[in-house]
Amino acid sequence: MAANEATQATVSATPRQLTTTAHTPSAMSPPPARPGRVFAVVVNHNGGPGLLDCLAALAAGRVRPEVVVVDNASTDGSPEAARARFPDIALLRNSRNRLFAPAANQGIAHALARSAAFVLVANADVVVSPECLGQLVRCLEGDQGIAACQPLLTFPGRPGIIQSAGCLIGATGRAVDALAGRPVAAAGQEPRGVPGLTGACMLLSGRAIRRAGPFCDAFGMYFEDVELSLRLLSLGYGLLCLPEARASHVGGASARAYGVFKKTFLCERNALLTAVRCFPAGRAAAALVLGPASAAAAALAHLCAGRISQAAALLAGSLAGGLAAPAHLAHRRAMAARGARPELAWSQVAATTIFPQSAPGR
Repeated sequence: MAANEATQATVSATPRQLTTTAHTPSAMSPPPARPGRVFAVVVNHNGGPGLLDCLAALAAGRVRPEVVVVDNASTDGSPEAARARFPDIALLRNSRNRLFAPAANQGIAHALARSAAFVLVANADVVVSPECLGQLVRCLEGDQGIAACQPLLTFPGRPGIIQSAGCLIGATGRAVDALAGRPVAAAGQEPRGVPGLTGACMLLSGRAIRRAGPFCDAFGMYFEDVELSLRLLSLGYGLLCLPEARASHVGGASARAYGVFKKTFLCERNALLTAVRCFPAGRAAAALVLGPASAAAAALAHLCAGRISQAAALLAGSLAGGLAAPAHLAHRRAMAARGARPELAWSQVAATTIFPQSAPGR
């Protein structure tokens, strides 16, 4: 789930203190390397004119990336329009809609194969400010202990209101947008350490992704960015939101093609699998109980309100997550072999239960 993909939610119980201070560069950090190749991976599915706006903003930036558009079987002519207006882009076309995570991974693989130092992953309905990418790149160049960062996302036409300042993650694996709906002043001016970043717009260190791996293909869409964020934290990296870097995000532009059932199902399943893959063993086991129990409570509320599809999706998603959990245990062993310590990720998780209330956008 990306922060823009986060379910609208209520938070219960008392959260443990959550670390939100910026990562402090270590005196042992190596000096910044010379600027490397910067790529931007834009995932598109019937993005329409929004895709052109996204690409135009990247082309107008102070730092101009090598752009890779991964198109998920669009039928609206948007990939052809992008190629015609921006002939230098790399266009990777899929014959079917592979959903966000697999498509983004195609673009990331393309970039890493060409010695990318930094890879921006963005939705096709994101428009970055001219300074945004340069600010993100300088952040990662300045400290190799930071694996990824994101700008402050705002709403189109409402630049003073925060859409996402990263993700806050609960003990069920579910997540919500940090500072959503608050004035941009609430984010301050200094970089903020965050537990999770949004795949709507995040800059990844090529070095860190080569070690941690990209998004989990099996997630399809939703929570793939939360899972990757926790994976990076478990390896000892930091994650930052830069309030001074700005981008606007429509949200839900590509997800309109999907029904409430599918979106809710994927969110519930993937939230549970995020906990299974990234939490310490005891916390993951607890999430396998708390997640379905809270999903059942939320489903009952939906049933009482006549929202049968959402109720069914919550129950089906939590069941699917539980059934798929054993297949993801191998991931835990693989990450342990790379030096991952799940307790590092857990230290950034709030001890709260997040109850899903409505289907998210993309």
